[in-house]
Amino acid sequence: MIGWAGRGLLSALLCAAVVVGTGGTASAAFTDAETGSTTVGTATVAGVTNQKGTTNGCPATGSTVSLTWTASTTARVTSYRLVDNGTTRATITGRTSTSGSYTAPKTGGSHSVAIVAVTDYGWTASVTVGSFTC
Repeated sequence: MIGWAGRGLLSALLCAAVVVGTGGTASAAFTDAETGSTTVGTATVAGVTNQKGTTNGCPATGSTVSLTWTASTTARVTSYRLVDNGTTRATITGRTSTSGSYTAPKTGGSHSVAIVAVTDYGWTASVTVGSFTC
């Protein structure tokens, strides 16, 4: 057990610790600086033009859809997706590509066809070619 004298000494030490541990106002100074300019540009992706499509009818195995177009004028286009009802059916590589084909599934319904230009930075431009029904 700690007697009255020990308790007094302990109290004095605790008070001293609180007084010593009390800090003043904190401050900091920064001497390094960074200067420069940032340019933020905006761009658009040009879709294909003069798009045309044909099918070989509606055979039991599915329709062959053949598409032609004039290539996108966007310099960083790397490929074209041929899309049927929202699903990519073929990817044609090369910015200057102007034709491609795919087999549309035999669904007994309508097919909406689009050509999507894709850039190397992921931006796209979609152009609807048209639709056909089997």
